[in-house]
Amino acid sequence: MPPEERKTKGTSEVAQELGDLLKVSPAKIDNALRGSLAGSSQYLTDAGDFIINEVRKWNGEEIPADPTSPVDDPLIRAFTMRFPTGGVAESTQIFYESANLATQVKNKLKDLKGDERAEYREQNRAIVQAIPYFKSSTKVIRKLNKRRNLIYENLVMTGKEKEKELRVIDDMILARAKQANDRYAQYIKELE
Repeated sequence: MPPEERKTKGTSEVAQELGDLLKVSPAKIDNALRGSLAGSSQYLTDAGDFIINEVRKWNGEEIPADPTSPVDDPLIRAFTMRFPTGGVAESTQIFYESANLATQVKNKLKDLKGDERAEYREQNRAIVQAIPYFKSSTKVIRKLNKRRNLIYENLVMTGKEKEKELRVIDDMILARAKQANDRYAQYIKELE
């Protein structure tokens, strides 16, 4: 992928425009700004994004509304935080780490043969038992994340409506991650 296309939905418009112009990764531009300007970089990119989007609107482009929350208000941003749900929740991060471990164990099992495979399987019984559940949970969470992306791209919904819908999906992601973590913990406990 060309560097100027390396971006996420969280990459600022300023960084994307600079990336296109300079043929540099927009993600690196955002990271460089954060590294150089710390918290002030968010104010700078927010102002730039506002100007870019106003020009786009003036040119007749439809701009999807961003989800809104108190964290998005520049005056109170430093005193607020996002809800600890969805991908930012600790349980979800633990799920991703455990699901990654399950994939690694599954792949290693494919490479091993005979007694070596049986021994490795025995040493990793809990995670081996959890592999199917992590796999199905990963699929569910991936589908929920696709729904999140559709909400971000929606041109009709207001910022408040997006925030409300994203919260529901984030809660569903967190619930599924907790279920998978609990299942894995149960398998570990059964082996003790």
